[in-house]
Formats: sequence, C-alpha cells, structure tokens
Amino acid sequence: MLPQPKLRKTPFLQFRAGKMTYVNKTVLADKRKGYLSFIDDGADIIELIWSSESSDTDLSLPLKKGEVEVQFVEKCTTGRVLLFKTGKGTNQGLHFFWLQDKSTEKDSSYLENIKAALTPKKDSSTTAPRTIQLAELQKLISSISSSSNDISLRKLMHSTKITEALLEEPDFYYDRIKGHLSENEIWNPKDITKELKNPHITRALDVIETALKDPQAYRALCRENNLPVCGTGVIGFLYAIVNSMRKPT
Repeated sequence: MLPQPKLRKTPFLQFRAGKMTYVNKTVLADKRKGYLSFIDDGADIIELIWSSESSDTDLSLPLKKGEVEVQFVEKCTTGRVLLFKTGKGTNQGLHFFWLQDKSTEKDSSYLENIKAALTPKKDSSTTAPRTIQLAELQKLISSISSSSNDISLRKLMHSTKITEALLEEPDFYYDRIKGHLSENEIWNPKDITKELKNPHITRALDVIETALKDPQAYRALCRENNLPVCGTGVIGFLYAIVNSMRKPT
C-alpha cells in the first residue's frame, strides 16, 4: 500500500493520482503510483503537490485563485484525466493527472472541491456580510434558552437560524470548518447542514457541551480562544463570544 506523503501542512484535499507529461500535443502517463494534494494557506494561491512512491514532493505547482481552469478530459476513454489550465496565451500551461482510485464515486466531489477552492472569495468591503450579527445572535440565544436552564449545543447548531446562515454562504463556513476535519474527510459545502448531523459531529458537540459545563474546562476553553470568562455553560460561552465581538467605545 502506498504510504501518504509527509507534507509541510495537512492538505484540504488529497487523492490517488499519477502525473502526465504533455509533449508535442501528446499526453504521456507516468506509470508511478502517487498522490495529488492541495494546500490552502489562506492567501490567493492554492499549492498543488504531486507525490510519488519515491518522493513526498515530486512537483509543486502554485495555482492562483480565479486564474485556473480545471476539468475532466471527456475525450479520454482509457481513464479519468484531470486537466489544469494555468495562465493565458503564450504563457498558458497544461497540466494533466490521471486518477488512480479504482472507484469513480468521489470523482465529481474532487472536482467540485478543487473548483470551490480556486474560486476567489468575495470582497467583504463590496458585499454585504451574511454572517449572523450580534443582535441576531443574542435573539437566537434568548429564543432557545430559559431563565434557569442552559441550552443544548446540539440544539443550537441545528436551529433554524444557524441552518439559514449556513445555507446562505456554505463555502464561507466550510472554509472555516475543513481545517478541523480528519485527513481525507471531504464535504460538499452544499451539504454542510447535513454533514453537521453526522454521528461523529454530534458526539463532538456533546463532548464540547460537557466541557463547557465544567468550570475548569470552561475557563481553559476561554483562554485558548482569547475570550473573556462569562459564567459557564453554552450560554456563558456564547455571551463570551458576543462580548469579544463588541467594539470598544
């Protein structure tokens, strides 16, 4: 079995693939087994890395967001080939890779995730923010809590208001979630509300809720996230977030 490459950072997407060489309008396959990995450093560049059996980094290709076309080569009938077009005119580069997974089940998901990552984020200075505002968050807390009891973190995450916010801008929220997912775990951003109901996610919510109800663990979580200590429990943690977001007067 081909071991996974050791890279400088955990990729947000990684799958089995081989490199191909484009010479004189002919594409030749490198028959070595390998991995195609994608790393996002949060800037405008996605790093594509091809790793072979003998090296963790045989090829490192910077892909500038908004300036790369990626597609499957439909004319290829002997395999599944991904084509990355970089640059324009005389500076255009063609980069081919052939998928080595036996199953084709995740092919469309791979392509969707690559395209989503290569799409530039909207400029927040010219677009109205669609995240939940402070007043909305406070109303949300009040609507699902009582005067004497704490609220359920799972109930909060599955509430109508949170669901609406996630569905309005799934790519925005998935971009912040993906760094906390396990290796090779891939979500379609459009399915984010469905994925948040997966058993391992709900278990994680229960673990966090239990920690928030323990005063010592609660204070530790606040320190780790640079939040003021406001009571305990889920409500206390949410109000700590609210207070940290307030602009100083």
